[in-house]
Amino acid sequence: MMIIAIAVTLLLAASASIATVSHALFNRQYRGQRKACLVMLMLAYLTIIGELAVYHFASESGGLITPGSYYYIVTFSAPLGAAIPVFLFLYLKSILSQHAARRDLLHLVLPLLYLLLMLPYSGLSLADKQAFFHSINQGQDVAWPLSMTPTRSTRLAVWAIFGLFYLQLGWRELQLQADSEALFNVAVRKLLLLFGSAVAVLVVFIIVRLPHSMTGLLSLLTGMLAIATSGLYLYHQRVDKTLGAIARGVASAAILPVVDVAAASDDSVNKDTASKGATGHSGTNKGASNTAAPVAVKSYRSSVTEKAADALVRRLTRLMEDGNYKDSKLSLGKLAQQLDTSTHHLSHAINQHYQGGYFQLVHCYRIEEAKRLLAESTLTIAEITYEVGYNSKSVFYGEFKRQTRQTPSQYKKSFRQLPLTG
Repeated sequence: MMIIAIAVTLLLAASASIATVSHALFNRQYRGQRKACLVMLMLAYLTIIGELAVYHFASESGGLITPGSYYYIVTFSAPLGAAIPVFLFLYLKSILSQHAARRDLLHLVLPLLYLLLMLPYSGLSLADKQAFFHSINQGQDVAWPLSMTPTRSTRLAVWAIFGLFYLQLGWRELQLQADSEALFNVAVRKLLLLFGSAVAVLVVFIIVRLPHSMTGLLSLLTGMLAIATSGLYLYHQRVDKTLGAIARGVASAAILPVVDVAAASDDSVNKDTASKGATGHSGTNKGASNTAAPVAVKSYRSSVTEKAADALVRRLTRLMEDGNYKDSKLSLGKLAQQLDTSTHHLSHAINQHYQGGYFQLVHCYRIEEAKRLLAESTLTIAEITYEVGYNSKSVFYGEFKRQTRQTPSQYKKSFRQLPLTG
């Protein structure tokens, strides 16, 4: 039963990895570090999956998989497997902060060093590789540069050390996110927990020296990790499309009407909104009251009546226009208290009138205000980051680029280059 579970898991993981690599290579939204790290991560998974498949099923393949295949695939799976924690961290960082830095390339030094240490093994012929492992399995001493042989115990130790180091880095990167409870970041947290489970098993393998028969547990965890990473990639595509639609639905600097019902009872509000929109200009709106809000394009059934939801959204809009979004400690619960309603009702009201939820709404207001400040004020980007309500520059950069397709520096520079008219 265990061997069937391993076979199914590895087959699904290999299929998911191949599909993810194929899709990512032609994904125009994935560029630079993000694309490179994801592709290398999935290829690393594939080499480990291939090694595990040979290990488990070579003897049962009827000659389809030769025993010598294992010695060849280790040449690639050993260094790439050691790089999985590095590529996973860099990929998660790229989708969480969207602010790649050249210094991130320094993380590749460790796996490159391990690759160099593997070169003596890689240069051996098949017969010499078989003789090498035979000597190791017989307990014989084998002369090797720096004693870094590609044996099971050495590889597990390297993976465990790298895994522990990059697990804490990944967790710290996640904690820097202002909206750590957002659904996408919850998904990232679950992937990190699964990765942490794999690292914990590696540590147990090293300390207790579990037998080779327990390798099946590592196979299952590796397969699930590859599948979960592919799932996160697909989920990120959906989130990116949603946030892109929200950004496009935000007027450049004019407040669009957020409700089109009960117009008679709120005619003055709509007229005031329209007058502000008529005088606005992208990135140059005056004051927080001209901050754009997402267009009402989505409708959900909920326990909140339509009339009550409309009234709640109007109050919410006024509150946000007053600059409430600049509170760095703002949360859905705190906002609900200020509006004298429950978080459940407020969440449903937001979902009913906007394309996206609470976090997307706050991000839109903050980025619109940031655009205004970049265009009109002399504040530095760091000062603007905190002024509009962000505690993390990486989160600010990520959301700004997601909505404008420009970094804050590029956006500010574009206004300096505009020709003077009139």
